[in-house]
Amino acid sequence: MASGSRILLPFALWPENPPSLSVSSLFINFASDDLITGTNDGFIVCWKILSDHQKIIPRLMLIGHTNQVAFIVASLSTHQIEQFVSISDNDGEIKLWSNEDGHCVEHIRTNLKHRSVQCFNYQLTNENFLICCGCYSEILIYDMRTLEIKYTLTPSNVNADWISAFFVFQKANAPDVIIAIGLLDSGCVKLWAFDPRTATSNTAIEGTSIGNNNSLVPVDLKEHESKEIRTQFGSMIVPCDECQRMMLIVHGQGWHIFDGIDFTELCSYVIDGNDIVKNEHWINGYFPTQDLVLLFSARGYAHFFRLPENATFTNPKFRSQHNKTDMQLPQWLCRLSVGNELKLPLTPTFSCHTKLKHCQIYRVDASGQISVWQINLKQLATSNGNLDRIEQGIVADELFDWYNDPRILNGSSDLNDPLSTVMVPAHYLQIRSTWKRRDYDQIRKLNKKFGVSRHDLMGISSFKHSEYRLPIIVQQFHTNLGDDLAMLILFDLLQLIKNIETANKDTRASLDETSKSLSTLSNLLVALLHPWSFNKNVDQLCEQRLHLKRINRFFSFGILSKNDHLTIVLPTWQQHLNDNIPETFLPPPPKLISFAETDIEDEETLKQKRERMETYVYQWRWKYSTILNTEHLLSLVTMVYILMNCDRWINNISSDQDEQVLLTQRECWSKLLQFYCSDMIEQCQTTAFESLSIEILCSHWQDLCLELRDAARKLLEKELDHLHNNTDSWYIFISKWSNLFNQSFSKEMDGALFDQDIRDIFVDDIYYNNEVTTTATSKEQYKAQQLLSIVLIGIIGARYGQEIEPTKQSSAPIKGFTVDSPEMILKLSRILTSLLSPSNFDHIPVHSALRRTATELIGRGYTIWEPYLDIGQVLLTLLDLCAISDSSTVTSK
Repeated sequence: MASGSRILLPFALWPENPPSLSVSSLFINFASDDLITGTNDGFIVCWKILSDHQKIIPRLMLIGHTNQVAFIVASLSTHQIEQFVSISDNDGEIKLWSNEDGHCVEHIRTNLKHRSVQCFNYQLTNENFLICCGCYSEILIYDMRTLEIKYTLTPSNVNADWISAFFVFQKANAPDVIIAIGLLDSGCVKLWAFDPRTATSNTAIEGTSIGNNNSLVPVDLKEHESKEIRTQFGSMIVPCDECQRMMLIVHGQGWHIFDGIDFTELCSYVIDGNDIVKNEHWINGYFPTQDLVLLFSARGYAHFFRLPENATFTNPKFRSQHNKTDMQLPQWLCRLSVGNELKLPLTPTFSCHTKLKHCQIYRVDASGQISVWQINLKQLATSNGNLDRIEQGIVADELFDWYNDPRILNGSSDLNDPLSTVMVPAHYLQIRSTWKRRDYDQIRKLNKKFGVSRHDLMGISSFKHSEYRLPIIVQQFHTNLGDDLAMLILFDLLQLIKNIETANKDTRASLDETSKSLSTLSNLLVALLHPWSFNKNVDQLCEQRLHLKRINRFFSFGILSKNDHLTIVLPTWQQHLNDNIPETFLPPPPKLISFAETDIEDEETLKQKRERMETYVYQWRWKYSTILNTEHLLSLVTMVYILMNCDRWINNISSDQDEQVLLTQRECWSKLLQFYCSDMIEQCQTTAFESLSIEILCSHWQDLCLELRDAARKLLEKELDHLHNNTDSWYIFISKWSNLFNQSFSKEMDGALFDQDIRDIFVDDIYYNNEVTTTATSKEQYKAQQLLSIVLIGIIGARYGQEIEPTKQSSAPIKGFTVDSPEMILKLSRILTSLLSPSNFDHIPVHSALRRTATELIGRGYTIWEPYLDIGQVLLTLLDLCAISDSSTVTSK
C-alpha cells in the first residue's frame, strides 16, 4: 500500500516445507469461528474454523511486532470480529488490526509491561474499551478505536502494589455502571464502579506512573471498596459465565472459589506432596458449568474438578459451609493431554467455550500445534470417583498445507520463469538479509559489480526507513527457528518509475546493464500483477507481443498498511476462496492433484499445474480486499502509462529496427491499458469481486508522479461513473461524504474549518525523504477525512454539478449539486477559496498538494461555482501565490 506517495507491493515465496509457529497467545470468537494466534517471534496468524471444528484454515499472516505477542483480544459483543488488538510482551506496543483484510488500523508504543488484558463492550453506547493492568499500579482503560487512554482506575493508597489481575462487567439490573474488580499482588481486592458517560476525575492525575501521550488527560478514578483476602503473588481472576458471583482465583500452588458479593471464600485447593497433581503449576482456569472448573497447568495439561455443594450457586447448600475448618474440598475428575507436554520449551495457551453442555477446549503451544477437545459435560457429570484417564485431543498438525509442488518451489527451477530473475544474481540483484540486519557490505559489492549509481538502484534490505532506495527489495525470513527460509519481495513503484525515467533520458553506453535490469524488472512487475486468464486475447497479447511471461511459482500477495505493517494472504486461504465462492465468471478450478504420484514430464500434468496456479494465484485476489484491488490495478495502469511512452530499450527493441516496430509495441501497451481501465474495472464493480477504494484513488489526485496521478484520476472517474449510474449506491455514497464535508465548513470563517493540528492529506516526497514518522491522533485523522471529503466533493461537483440528482424519494431532489438546492456548491466555493489563500492554514506549505488541488478544482468546476465565487479575491490570491513563487526562485538563485 502507499506510504505517503510511496507504493510498496509485497509478494511472498514459500519454501517446500510449510512454516511452523511458536505460539504464545490465542484468541477465539466461537460465534464467527475466528481463531487468532500470536507467536514468540512477533508474527500473528488469523485462522478460520471449519467443518464443526474438525478443520482449521490459516488465512492471514500479520507482521509488525518485533517482540513476543503476549495478548490478543477483541470484542465479543457481535457475531463478527471487525477489529482486534495485539500487545507485545516487552515493549508494550499495542496494535489495532482489521480482521477482514489484516491491515493495521492504529498502533502506539508505550513503556509498559502488561500482565492482564480484557476487551469490554459498554452496551449503552456500544463503545469498546481495551482494559490493561501490569507492572504499574493502575488499571488503564483505552478507547479501542483510537488507542487513547480514557480512564485510569487507581488504588487509593499512595504506594500501591501492582495489580496482577482484574475483571470488568455490568450488572443486568444496573447496565449504566461499569464494575471493575482488581486483585493486587499483596492479596487485596479493590472495586471500582463508574458510569463512563458522566465519570469525572476524583483526584489529581499528577504523579501517575503511566506513559501517556494522549492529547487529553484521562479521567482518574479511585476505588470504592477494598478487602484483604488469602491469595498469593501473581494470581488470576476467572469469573463464571453462568453466575458472575462465582469467582475463581488461581495462583501457582492452588486455587480458590470466592463469592463475588463480599469475597467470602467458599472452597480451596492447594497442592501437596501426595496429590495426584503434585507436579503442576497452575496458570489459569475456566468454568464449563457452575459445578465444574477446568484448571490449566504450565506443563500443558488441563484438569477437571467438581466443586463441592457449598461452592455451587444453584445448589441449595450454597454458602452453607465457608469456615476454613469445615470447608469441603473439590473432587479431581480427569486430565486432558496431548502427549508432548514434557517436550514443550514454553507454556501453552488455552481457550474454552461451552454450549449446550458441550465444552470445546483449544490448546496452542510452542511447537505450532493446535489441539482441540470436544467434551460432553453430561457424561463427565455422571462420573464417580477419580477417573485417572487421559483424553487425547484432536490434533490439527497439518494446518499449513501449501498444496505446492516442491519442484515449483525449487530455487534452481526453469530460468524462463520471470521470478528466477530475482532469485538468480546473473539476471538481477539478489539481496539476502534478515528482518533485523542491514547488509551494507553486500550492497557495496553489488554496486561495484553492476557499476550502477547507488542512488539509482542501490539500497538496504529493510523496507523501513531506507537510507538508499531500491526499486526491488528481496528479504529472507522465517516464522520459527529451524524453518526453511521464505522469500519476501517488495517493489517500490515510485522508485522504479524514477529509475526508468532517469534511464530513459540518459543514452550513455554505461547504462546498458541498468537498462537491461530495469526492463526485466518492469516486465516482471506487470507479469506479477496482471490478471491472467481473465481474457485469452489479452493473455496472448501479453505473451506474444509484449513478451510478458506467466509466473510458474506459487506465491502470495501482501498488503502494506500503517507504518509498514505487512499482511500476507496465506495459500491455504487462497485455495479456500476459490473452492467455496461460486460467483465468478471463470471456469471452476481443476481438481487438486497429487504431484508425488505424477511424472513431471507429463504434458497433461504441466497443463493442470498451470491451470491450478492461474486459479489460485490470479483469480482469488480480486475477491479478497478493496485495498489490494486498488493498489494492484492502480500500479498496473501506472506501469503501462510509463512503458507505453518509453524508448526502445524498455521494450527490448534494438536500434537497427525501424520506428514502426516501436509504434506497434506502444499500440499493444495501449490495448492493455484499455483492458485495465474498462473490462477490469467492470469486473471489480460486480458482486463477485471487491470494488476499488475511492479514498486511496482520491489521495493520489495530486500525486507528484504524473503517471500515478493520471492513473488514479482515470480509475476514480470510472468508479464514480459506476456509482453515479446506480441511484441507491449514489445516494448512500453522497450522504456519507456530504456529512463529513458539512462538518468541515465554518460559518464564522465562511470557509474551511481551521485547525492548527491539520496536516496536508497529500504527502509529497519531501515528507517521505525526511523519514518523519508520527502517529496521528484520532482528531488529526478525523480532520484528514474532512479534508479528503472536500477534495472528493469538489471532484464530484465539477463532474456532475449541473445535474439534478434524485434521492430514493424521486419527488425530492438530493441536497447538493443541484440547480434547485445550491447550498453545497456555495459551501464548496467558499471552502476552496479559503484553502487557496496562503494566509489561511499558514502551517501548511504554500505550494502544498492541498493548495494545488484547490486551484485545480476551482478551474475544473469553474462554470459550476462561478456565481458563488468572489472572482476578484480568487485572482488576487493566485497572483500572491505567483509572487511568492517568483521571490522564492530569485532567492534560490
